[in-house]
Amino acid sequence: MQGARPDGYTIGSINTPGYLSVPIERRVRYDRSRIRAIARLVDDPTAFVVHRDSPIRSLADLVAEAKRRPGQLSLGTSGVGTDDHLALTLFEAATGTEFIHTPYAGAGQVKNALLARHIDVAGLNLGEIGMLGQDKPALRPLAGMGAARWELMPEVPTFRELGYDVLMTSERGIGAPRDIPEEVAQRLQDAVARTVAKPDWAEKARQLELPMAYLPGAEWEAQMPAQEARYRQIWERTPWQR
Repeated sequence: MQGARPDGYTIGSINTPGYLSVPIERRVRYDRSRIRAIARLVDDPTAFVVHRDSPIRSLADLVAEAKRRPGQLSLGTSGVGTDDHLALTLFEAATGTEFIHTPYAGAGQVKNALLARHIDVAGLNLGEIGMLGQDKPALRPLAGMGAARWELMPEVPTFRELGYDVLMTSERGIGAPRDIPEEVAQRLQDAVARTVAKPDWAEKARQLELPMAYLPGAEWEAQMPAQEARYRQIWERTPWQR
């Protein structure tokens, strides 16, 4: 995306925290100064999830079991430096626990591993669990890491409600080359805003279990320096990769 012609015909996806956190731990092939955020679409809270038959019924249970068996419970994530992994790092620091971090190549693999009981706990976004509309969903979220409960899963508490100051979400949106003309960028942003405001879009997002949270590109980008600083503090205190 950053090397494409800035004519509005080439856009790409942006996913935080990886977009901001990965450059902290290693060199990357993209330069954020050459990328412009056009719009945020989704803000999906990270969650710790267990199999429905797991004896772990709450975060308190999880902490107790992790302390009873230090370094023995496995927790799968969608990769090093992802929101799931950063959340695990924060949770371990906040609770004095230690898990076996089990990184996979994506959320689908994490979900399959939990379904097969290859791992004890999964770090998944609430929108990735696939439990809405099911009488007996196979997976059960213990809590979500959003600032508030998600309206489509109001029964799932937040970590902060339960006394654990862990806040982590996956924001997803679109970007374009930084030098895109202002009028073209505005046209793209307006098109996104009109689309997500349509009732049929809202219904499709509900079916896909997407926590929609539209933000204009400038507002989203204005939040990124503070987010990056927070991830850098996490890295300095508890590096998520050694």
